[in-house]
Amino acid sequence: MEARRYLELKIAEEFTRVDGTTQLYVAQESVFPGLSAWPVPHDAPYKHRLDRCIMFIKEGGLYEKWSNDLLNEIRRESRMRQREQELEQHESEAANSNSENTIRALTVIHMQGPLLLLLLGLSLAAFTFLCEFITDLNLQSK
Repeated sequence: MEARRYLELKIAEEFTRVDGTTQLYVAQESVFPGLSAWPVPHDAPYKHRLDRCIMFIKEGGLYEKWSNDLLNEIRRESRMRQREQELEQHESEAANSNSENTIRALTVIHMQGPLLLLLLGLSLAAFTFLCEFITDLNLQSK
C-alpha cells in the first residue's frame, strides 16, 4: 500500500472523532516522491496487457474509489467504536454511582455530629472562661 494511503488509513482508524472530524491533515503532495514498480520479467509476453489493465484502473479512478471507500468504512467503524466506548463509560459511571462503595461529598447531615461536638466544646470553653473571669473579679475585689 502506498505510504500516503496508509497514513490516511491510520488517521481514519485512530484519530477520527465521533462527529467524523480529525485534527490531522495530510498534505496534497508528498515532499519526498516515491517510485514504485511491478516485479515483471523484462520481456514478458503479458507485460503490455498488464500495463493496459493498470492504466485502465488508474485512469478510471478505481484505485482512488477503492481507497476512499475503505477510508469511509474505517472512519465509520472508528466513530461506532468511539460511541460504544462512550456508552460503556457512561454505563460504568452510572453503575459506580449506584454502588455503595463510591465516594460521595459530605453534607450538613453527615456533619451534624461533629458540629454538635464543636458547639458543646465552644460552650464549655465559654462557660469556663466566664467562671474564671468572675472568680478573678471576686478575688481582686477582696
